[in-house]
Amino acid sequence: IVVRKLHLTGVGGILHSNKDHYVHLILQHWKGALQNSNNNLTPFAWAVLMHTYSPAFLTKNSDRIKSRVRFITQENTEIGIQALLEQTHGADGWTVLELAEKVIETHAIRSNTSLSIRLLRGELDQLCSVDDVMLLKSYLQRGMTETSCTVECVKECGHGVPMEAARAWRKDVLEFLVEGN
Repeated sequence: IVVRKLHLTGVGGILHSNKDHYVHLILQHWKGALQNSNNNLTPFAWAVLMHTYSPAFLTKNSDRIKSRVRFITQENTEIGIQALLEQTHGADGWTVLELAEKVIETHAIRSNTSLSIRLLRGELDQLCSVDDVMLLKSYLQRGMTETSCTVECVKECGHGVPMEAARAWRKDVLEFLVEGN
């Protein structure tokens, strides 16, 4: 398989470019909601959703948000969520540079063709900072010749771009995949 185009959305949530970054305070909130929860995941579910979506989306979809809280609490376990948080946000969590290196390494192994990358984030994203996205773009462009990397921002949208602005997200993905073909 040769990959010529890569569209990444909300990648900041898995990155640790700065340990003092706001996202680490959010993660502490999530982890605190899990501590001594006795498998009551409701506080955790509310915390995650409040940080993932924009205020306008949460307000407009308050009934759906309540059902998502129920889904999270019914379909997950405390141990499973703690393992996921540790894997993605623990001491060994990925950095912006490590993600860029993985993309570069994987692309170099599989082909010697050019790669076009689009990084997409929501304007109100609390988990994916502009700095992390720009740093990732910089690393990717520095590490790969024949690579173009663009950054796009979806207005009035939080971290959950594919769910908050599904049509705009699909349109962006499809337009990006068709560009230059």
